[in-house]
Amino acid sequence: MRCLPILAALILLGCCPGQVAAPTKLPDVTQELVAPAAQWRCVHVVDGDTIDVELGEVRVRVRLLGIDTPERGQPGYKEATENMRHLAQDREVRLERPTGANGKPERDTDKYGRLLRRVYVGDVDLSQAQLDGGFARPYFGGKR
Repeated sequence: MRCLPILAALILLGCCPGQVAAPTKLPDVTQELVAPAAQWRCVHVVDGDTIDVELGEVRVRVRLLGIDTPERGQPGYKEATENMRHLAQDREVRLERPTGANGKPERDTDKYGRLLRRVYVGDVDLSQAQLDGGFARPYFGGKR
């Protein structure tokens, strides 16, 4: 009886005793998939400064650089999130990884594993649009 859960797990994973399934290697989104020419689609707005994007079967969470918007439960949260939804939801977006003053790329991800990017719909910088609309404040890391 103790083998039943293990056998069920092996069947669900698509392998049988004696075989080892090859690990699925996720594509490195920090290289070819985030090339400036790649057109991602915003599939979910998390809040005013975070979105989920897809390219093919790859889905990643992106934190917009340069801004901070109110968190859930804070005044302005709903408005900032709704404005981002209006700007980005179901639209093609372009991700840009900015370079620092030394010409090298800035940090790739934050402590939560989100990609840190400038995000554009056409020529519209979504961070700047949130700032211009009064839905965000400038933010460049560190204490809020």
